[in-house]
Amino acid sequence: MELHERLSPKDSAIDLETFDPFAGIKDQIHLSIIEDLGRQIFNTNVDPAALKVKVTDEIKTRLAQEDWLARDDRVQLAVDIADDILGHGPLEKLLADDTVTEIMVNGPADIWIERKGKLLQIRPPCASATNRICGGSSTRWSPPSGAGSTSRCPWWTPVFPTAAA
Repeated sequence: MELHERLSPKDSAIDLETFDPFAGIKDQIHLSIIEDLGRQIFNTNVDPAALKVKVTDEIKTRLAQEDWLARDDRVQLAVDIADDILGHGPLEKLLADDTVTEIMVNGPADIWIERKGKLLQIRPPCASATNRICGGSSTRWSPPSGAGSTSRCPWWTPVFPTAAA
């Protein structure tokens, strides 16, 4: 087999701008915490502040076992994994931003926000983040009208209380 035959085509090359080198460890820790603490996480009678402390401590404990990670990476991963488990994943930063009045997720790479009356398309931080946006958030949010996403219309737009109606 010639070298040119073994090289992967350009279409299957990894795009370094959208590749998340920590996707594997994020998924591994996320799934193991859901497996271990799932009943507590989804119990509506549990104090949210206490649950956040418990989940965050558990994430930090598991990340501490990964000695190949830099300290700054551990800190960021702890925030990202906690946002995935307890919140709306990569959208949490936008949800916490008071200047954002609307978030529209139309697909993995088609994300728009409204800020100060202007629509802005944002670039997803990585491929695994867009999968978490499109996969996880739709199960946590439900539109006020009760019209969830379907295969014919896989998106919907939450409008926040600060948005002009």
